Amino acid sequence: MTSFGSRTVEEKYNSPNAWRHWLEYVPIMQQHGATVSDANMPLLALANGEAMTQRTYVHLDHFFDIEARYLDMHGRNARFGRSVHLEDAALSVLVFKFYQFITGEVERPHARLRSPLDYRGPEQLARPVLGSAALEKVREGRALETARRTQTGAYEWTGWEEFGPHHWMNRRF
Repeated sequence: MTSFGSRTVEEKYNSPNAWRHWLEYVPIMQQHGATVSDANMPLLALANGEAMTQRTYVHLDHFFDIEARYLDMHGRNARFGRSVHLEDAALSVLVFKFYQFITGEVERPHARLRSPLDYRGPEQLARPVLGSAALEKVREGRALETARRTQTGAYEWTGWEEFGPHHWMNRRF
């Protein structure tokens, strides 16, 4: 997760195409009002009515393959005995957005080496392979996002829009 030191995505990237970077960041529910996304990304809800104290995002382009037994709570919340985690539906949506990002359904800006997906050396890293439980979360998340967009009449931005309707890379899912 990242809060950009309390900056917005636009402030961080300071570019006319900042909306494309929004495709990398899924906002988490904030205590003092919702975090908005120029690319219509979903707003992730935390379990037990919790909310983040400042604008915070999950960064899809930075991931680590770690066995669960090696994970440990740390940070401000752990010191106070609080466990902050996503509610189940939000986790499904997040896994779906991650899947879209790693499979190319959503464009990834390639300005510089940014994540393991960008490494193209002799030991090129394979894209993450999701197991059956994660793929079930992808299906649930896709259904939830489809329903949200249908209900709100929102368009799903993919980052491929700038190429125009006849470009071979233009995709809409």
